[in-house]
Amino acid sequence: MRLVPLAVFGCLLLAGCKGNPALHAAPTVEVPSDPAEKLREQIRSASVQLSAAKESLQTAAKAAEDVAKLAGAPKELKDGMQDVEDSVNEASADIDAYMTEPKALEEFRKDLKTQEALRVKALADCNDGLLALDDAQGIAGSLSESAPGKFENPLEEVEGNLDEASDAIKGAIEALGGKVEKP
Repeated sequence: MRLVPLAVFGCLLLAGCKGNPALHAAPTVEVPSDPAEKLREQIRSASVQLSAAKESLQTAAKAAEDVAKLAGAPKELKDGMQDVEDSVNEASADIDAYMTEPKALEEFRKDLKTQEALRVKALADCNDGLLALDDAQGIAGSLSESAPGKFENPLEEVEGNLDEASDAIKGAIEALGGKVEKP
């Protein structure tokens, strides 16, 4: 007898939640209607993403260097890790100029043409950095498949950091209103 009221209560609870669209609505993101604010927010958001990418790139470069220094590392692995480092450094150089907070809105408004040109250049440089990073990921992936077992975990660390950097750069490209270019 006690189960019937609980069952009815449960059904009412479930039915009530289904009928409430606010409980199922996707969160909304407020996009500024002012073009200057929108552009500034795009650049600010991209700079945050690129700062995260830079951190992952630095960690990946250090991890690649550490793998190459491991005792018993074959020459092919050492050379490959140097290639990964070179590609990571190239990607890092491509994004370095875009990790600063944009000017205050009043100053930012004064030269929107320059700011828009910066956004467009940042998109091109981010895509270039992503291409360099793709090279690093390909090299690390190939080495992972062929390296002796004791190098598996260190190589996975390199690959994980490269993946994080790649995701962050892609996020920056999207924040800037662009699309990731395919090689």
